Amino acid sequence: MTIASDLVLLTLDPTTGRSLLGSTATVPVLGGAVLVDLVLAERCAVEGDPKWAKARLLSGAPLGSAPHDRALTRLKPGSEVRVRNLVPRIGKRVREDVLDQARRRAGGDRTQGAAARHPPRHPVRRPRQRAA
Repeated sequence: MTIASDLVLLTLDPTTGRSLLGSTATVPVLGGAVLVDLVLAERCAVEGDPKWAKARLLSGAPLGSAPHDRALTRLKPGSEVRVRNLVPRIGKRVREDVLDQARRRAGGDRTQGAAARHPPRHPVRRPRQRAA
C-alpha cells in the first residue's frame, strides 16, 4: 500500500462512496501523497525552501501504479518543476485510479452501478404482494 492509496481509502465515506475531504482539498492532498511516495521510492527529489521547492526526476522507472507512473511522466529528465505547480497536476485522477485498483483486486467491475459498489447498510425490504 502507498500513502496515496491509504489516504483515499481512509477518507472514503462507506455509505455514500464520496470523499470526506472537501472537493477543493482532495486533489492537492492526494497529489502531495503521490509526490511523497515518489520521494520515498527514490524516483524524484524535492529540494529548496518549502514555498519555492522544486522537484526533479532521479529515475523514470515505473512503479506499476497508475497514479505514480502518470506523475513520473510529468517530470522531465534534467529539468526541475516547482512543487507548487506539480502537486495539483499529479493529484487529478488519483482517487479514481486507486479505487479502480482496489476494485480489480476485489474482483469488482467499474461498470457496476453505484448501488452495487456501495451496498446499503440495511437490507432493502420488498413491498408485500397483494392477494388476488
